[in-house]
Amino acid sequence: MSFDPSRTLVVDVETGGFAGTPVFLLGVVCPDQRPLCVEQYLVRDYPEEAALLVALADLSDTRDTWVTFNGRSFDVPVLLERAALHRVRVRPPARHIDLLHLARRRWKGQVTNCRLTTLEREVLGYHRVGDVPSRDVPDLLHHFVATGNARPLQPVLAHNVRDLVTAYELLLRLAERPTDSAVPGPDAA
Repeated sequence: MSFDPSRTLVVDVETGGFAGTPVFLLGVVCPDQRPLCVEQYLVRDYPEEAALLVALADLSDTRDTWVTFNGRSFDVPVLLERAALHRVRVRPPARHIDLLHLARRRWKGQVTNCRLTTLEREVLGYHRVGDVPSRDVPDLLHHFVATGNARPLQPVLAHNVRDLVTAYELLLRLAERPTDSAVPGPDAA
């Protein structure tokens, strides 16, 4: 698998929890930028979602390959649906690399499961500590919008960063050895 880093955008979103709810947080990584930089767009209130989508539209004008983890089923449809609702023209990706599906093909039967945190631990050798459970994210986001208190939201921001960096590192791993399906052991360098 190959990709052009200058045309690629790694994308992860956090939402209010179910279909039709606003995108509260958009995190992106542009793989060609050094040092690697995670950009996060956080809405402070519900109407600000349109500005978040405008930022995505600007990025998608020059980056037509999107990389996600389970984004074919979630991130991309949600972003395009919300953009249409706000009448923001977000160009759909010309190419979408959904790492979940590639990981299933590459490591099925070699890892416990293909959840992002499992791949992070068993393929990349990292273990998250203190990660916010996904089920808690919507309540934390709604509390932030209602109160303006961002302190309880800090674990959500950290979770989004970790998801993006893990997705980026899985992308590199899949690109560097496209035919090698071996998962390095815990002692591998």
